[in-house]
Amino acid sequence: MREYDFRCVRTGVLLPLIENDFLFAVAGAPVAVVTKDGISCSLMALLQLTHAVDMLETDIVFNLIDLSKKAMITALFFREAALQVGAVEVATPDPGVTQTIKFNVNNVVRLEIKSPESQFFLQAIRWCCISSKSRAERERSG
Repeated sequence: MREYDFRCVRTGVLLPLIENDFLFAVAGAPVAVVTKDGISCSLMALLQLTHAVDMLETDIVFNLIDLSKKAMITALFFREAALQVGAVEVATPDPGVTQTIKFNVNNVVRLEIKSPESQFFLQAIRWCCISSKSRAERERSG
């Protein structure tokens, strides 16, 4: 399993953040804002993976006092020349508490994060890449 900790990113680094395994961008933000809670996702962020994965975990912190507000994390996969929704998770505020959200969806290539306010932080991601053998077996079976 591979891992990346966004708390290691320096505040002020230019966005999008481009790594070997992914690209991370925040709508309307030219630079990263990083706190002890992680990298700010502001109102909307995008994590584009370089390779499709079968399992993706995110550690998030959602620091809102208003418990009626929710954030949405959508895992998308590529199929038949288009991105399709594989799974949607709704995060509820729990100030200061790290929540782990796990997606077990085949061929995930993108996460979209939408938050009602700028109090949503991505701490870390963990993922397992698809082996070419398992991909070929899955394509043969339908």
